[in-house]
Amino acid sequence: MGYLILKFRYPNTYERQQIFEDVYDSSYLNVGSEPFLKIGASFLFILLSLFLIAVIYAVFRHGPVPD
Repeated sequence: MGYLILKFRYPNTYERQQIFEDVYDSSYLNVGSEPFLKIGASFLFILLSLFLIAVIYAVFRHGPVPD
């Protein structure tokens, strides 16, 4: 999967080899996992943001919990 990502992103063989060695530490696993990790991190950020908005809304709507 990582090889195909690099092949489509960098059609020039020399540039692809340089990027592969410098940025991805010569590991196709790093190339292939990067898009999935970015999607997962974005999803987690959105989920946590929605949770924070829900908590702030609940506090302003219902007030703090009485002791």
